[in-house]
Amino acid sequence: MDLNILKSWQKKPYFPAGIAIIISILSLVVWHNLKQLRLKESQQELEIISSSIQRELELGTGEIVASLTNLVATETKSEEISSIVQEFPGIQGIAVIAQNQEMNYLLECDCQDIVNPIMQAKLPQSNQSKITPTFTLLVEERYFLIYVPKNSREFLVALVNLEKFIHSLEHHLPHYYIYLSKQGHKIYESKIIATQNEQIAPVKQTIQLPENQWELRVGLVNTPNRTKQNILTQSVLIGGILSGGLLGGTIHLLQKIEQQKEARNQAEEEIERLFIQIEDLCCLADFNGYFRRLNPAWSKTLGYSESKLLTTPYLDFIHPDDHQLTTEKMTKLVTGEETAVMLENRYRHADGTYRHLAWQATASLETGLIYAVARDMTQQKQILLALEENQQLVKKIVNNLPVIIYALDEKGNFTLSDGQGLEHLYLKPAIGESVFTIYRDYPEIVNPISQVLEGNDRIWQVIVNGRVYLNKANPLRDEEGKVIGLSAIAYDLTEQQQLQIQLDAKEEFLSKIINTISDAILVVNEGGEILFFNPQAVYLLGRSEKELEQYHLGLPIVNGKSTDIYLLRPNGDITIAEMQVETIYWQNQDAYLVSLRNITERKQAEEKLQKNEERLQSILGSLEDVVWSADPINFHLVYINQAAAKIFGYSPQQLFDNKQLWLEMIHPEDREFVRNQLELVKNRGKIEFVYRILDSEQICRWMYSRSWAVYNNQKEIIRIDGIETDITAKKQAETDLQHRIFYDNLTSLPNRDFFLSHLEYICQTLGQKNEQYCFAVLILDLDEFKVVNDGLGHTLGDQLLQEIAIRLKMVIEPTDFIARLGGDEFGILLENASNLEEAIATVTKIQDCLEKPFKIGDNSEVFVKTSIGITFSDLDSVSPEMLMRNADTALNRAKAMGKNNHAIFNQEMHAIALNRLERELDLRYALENNNFVLHYQPIISLVSGKVLGFESLVRLQHPTQGLLFPGDFITIAEETGLIVPIGLWIFRAGCEQLQKWHKQFPQYSKLKLNINLSARQFHHPNLITAIDKILTETKIKPEFIKLEITESLFMEQVEHAINLLQKLRERNLRICIDDFGTGYSSLSYLHKFPVNTLKIDRSFVNGLDNSVESVQIIKIIINLAHSLGLDTVAEGIETKSQLEFLKSIGCDQGQGYLIAKPLSVEAVEAYLQEKSTS
Repeated sequence: MDLNILKSWQKKPYFPAGIAIIISILSLVVWHNLKQLRLKESQQELEIISSSIQRELELGTGEIVASLTNLVATETKSEEISSIVQEFPGIQGIAVIAQNQEMNYLLECDCQDIVNPIMQAKLPQSNQSKITPTFTLLVEERYFLIYVPKNSREFLVALVNLEKFIHSLEHHLPHYYIYLSKQGHKIYESKIIATQNEQIAPVKQTIQLPENQWELRVGLVNTPNRTKQNILTQSVLIGGILSGGLLGGTIHLLQKIEQQKEARNQAEEEIERLFIQIEDLCCLADFNGYFRRLNPAWSKTLGYSESKLLTTPYLDFIHPDDHQLTTEKMTKLVTGEETAVMLENRYRHADGTYRHLAWQATASLETGLIYAVARDMTQQKQILLALEENQQLVKKIVNNLPVIIYALDEKGNFTLSDGQGLEHLYLKPAIGESVFTIYRDYPEIVNPISQVLEGNDRIWQVIVNGRVYLNKANPLRDEEGKVIGLSAIAYDLTEQQQLQIQLDAKEEFLSKIINTISDAILVVNEGGEILFFNPQAVYLLGRSEKELEQYHLGLPIVNGKSTDIYLLRPNGDITIAEMQVETIYWQNQDAYLVSLRNITERKQAEEKLQKNEERLQSILGSLEDVVWSADPINFHLVYINQAAAKIFGYSPQQLFDNKQLWLEMIHPEDREFVRNQLELVKNRGKIEFVYRILDSEQICRWMYSRSWAVYNNQKEIIRIDGIETDITAKKQAETDLQHRIFYDNLTSLPNRDFFLSHLEYICQTLGQKNEQYCFAVLILDLDEFKVVNDGLGHTLGDQLLQEIAIRLKMVIEPTDFIARLGGDEFGILLENASNLEEAIATVTKIQDCLEKPFKIGDNSEVFVKTSIGITFSDLDSVSPEMLMRNADTALNRAKAMGKNNHAIFNQEMHAIALNRLERELDLRYALENNNFVLHYQPIISLVSGKVLGFESLVRLQHPTQGLLFPGDFITIAEETGLIVPIGLWIFRAGCEQLQKWHKQFPQYSKLKLNINLSARQFHHPNLITAIDKILTETKIKPEFIKLEITESLFMEQVEHAINLLQKLRERNLRICIDDFGTGYSSLSYLHKFPVNTLKIDRSFVNGLDNSVESVQIIKIIINLAHSLGLDTVAEGIETKSQLEFLKSIGCDQGQGYLIAKPLSVEAVEAYLQEKSTS
């Protein structure tokens, strides 16, 4: 086989796999035939021998390959390898070679005979994850080259002499002759063939190799006791060895199988194991188009389950364009037209792609089965396609350049000529013609070519047809180093010659540039000697011109890239230079152009910049915020700091590897918004926004983003920078604050503000509903909850409210809205209560669920009842305030009806509510227009009868109804909270009036004024501040003001009451407990209260005439007061008997209609005037 055939063989993707595929096919046949072995005892002898040989070829790669592979795997030293492998017959020599950029390098060799084949052969690609031996067949030279990869670059190579190897077989087969031929051409012949036995015909066997068929004939020589069966056995033996790629070592196995037939079961198991483990796709198929048996490699390669492959016609997996070829090949097999076929087709993968498979198959007409093995050639196909594209590209490049490439054989005949201007060199056409004939008149061409064909590289220049060509030629050698031709390239320099005149004109100019350029320029020949240098080189290298002329620089590295080198100057300084090297032709010789640029300062600056960048990275890495930069076109990240790992849960490398991860982790609801914002930054230049992400653990985080565009000098956006701040905690705090604002902390129900807001929303959307739509508002108030709260304590009271809230949520519908309005009051909005019956049904469920006992604290049972006020929406006029007022009015009616009742707001209540609303408006109007007036009821000493002071009593001067008394408006003022501003008005007006009287009536300069404080006033947080302000502004002395506070106020919050009273006493204000002895028992706390006076309630005074109990109570109060150092006041004195009795038991002061009715300011002044003159 010549070199070109060898190279074409090496390009075939299936050549390295061919022998293994043949073996795999034969192994499938053996696997099936072994199943039939017990049924065909008459053929037992021959099939056992043949199957055993095939099993040996399958299980091992041969003694030679196995040994070489093992030596490589165990890292055996080269000198040990040579001594070991020499034990194998037929090995010519061993070498270690390497390949780099398609060039072979001989590293070690123990035989000169294998140098040329190795250096010219194309090495296979090595894969360290799987060491696969490769065979190169050199038939004409009667050699096999066996390559075993050592690593990614190096191969262990054995050269096997075919003739010696077959000759070694004759040592084991002394009674047989062997004849080996290819296409009728004899390759090997035994010396004893002349003595062949004429009675027994030789056994012939065809050995199928890629692109070739060899014929092996084994015959018996004239020796007794030899049969044709023996000949068959030996023939199969030799044929199996050669068809396995000289994988060797089967003679010993054959002898063992013939002696031990019982090993057949073990063979079956081993073949089955090989069938499962082999990486090629092995199968049995029937003549109906279905697979019968598959090895696991099928599922691994195609991605289908075995059941899918077995139950589907195999044509369904084949590419439609390959159906016809596959069908034709299979038809030839099943009809017996061919015994074996080879083909390539494409099989569909489970993912929809196609895999290229190279097949070899054979069929058994007897069993009706096809035995086939395929190898996945997809990668090789891709490589071949890429090679073809590269070849086409090279050809296009050559045809578009002013060059001509040509090649000659050893006789000087053209085998290749291509490129531009072939006609100028008389080379169109030239294939097959002799260079010595074409250029007989051009000794300047034929002489250099003769030198190249003698084995020398040459470069020369020649002029043909007025055109100048520069030729570069190299000899081509075969495996043995013999010159078999040359390859050359001719550069058309004509245009360059025409430009030479211009170049010469510019030479001086260029010379000046070279001499003035800041870079050092040197020309170095292939011996490392400096041929030229510019002045800058003298300075850079620190040597004189004379020193440089004798300086040996050495051979520079030519790699087409700039290289940084360190130069040691004679004075010891180190200069860093950037070196660039190009090969040039200088003064008729090959040389190197070396450019050296002093980059010492730049390197120092880069080092400084690097340190600054490291410091910057350190700063960015320590930031809590995520800092990033992205491409402005596709927003792919170009930088992100380490904070991403903490906040996003993804490392910067993960975000770089997955370009879409940055956008994918944005919350699905925010992705479109973020995309729009990032697009806006291009127009606005800067933008801020808030969005959500899902981190690596799918936890939602809130991010505050600030992004801005970065521009170049042309005002073009080159980058988008941004900072992401995790504001999840802030958002959570806002949510918590929002919850605290709109939700009740105790029950987690919406609070009053939320309830009113939702009610307002429902009222606003009411017009959008149909006319039949109606909703109801319920207000629930727990009956006597204060008693439970005071009895069990506030902690258990709070627990009870929580349990009540839970029950209420359980009985209402999901569409209803429930809230805690405050204290023990709850509000419920029934949004779909279309009629009275539905609302009443809900009320009944509520009352039923609350009637069951509550277990709180230490499992104590508490029973709760509730009163409920109900109102319905009115399509004509509806507002949240009116609905709440109506429901509250209905609640008051329910309470008035008794405990555990409900009432529905009606027209009567509406009238009352309307009156209440009108009265509220009157109060507001009176505050704005100063329509309140004070009347004063005198308080006298029951001992002396002198006027001691007055109690201020407020009246409302209505513009149409006249003077209204407190009973007409105080309750409404308390409920609406207007009592607080009214009370402050009373306090201010009373203080101002008392100050006037002190000045007007000097004899009454110690008159005191009693002013009532309501519950709302007493608990108002600004009470003390307001009182201080009024006292300061009116300039009244505090000791003349006595504040009357009802007994019940003290008992609601005892500690608060004591603290507040203490603050009032600190201002020297007088304190009076009003209505003492009614309803609440304050006796145990009385000594703690900083009070001055006890006022006996009028109910006790009125009962003096007919109630013994009233007499006793009054006596007790007076005695108690006096024992505590307090004075007493009796109110409501209307009869003389009452007055006399109170005097008799020591009551200090009194007031009532008997003494004087409440008087206007004018009446008081007349009263005082009268008293002062009497």
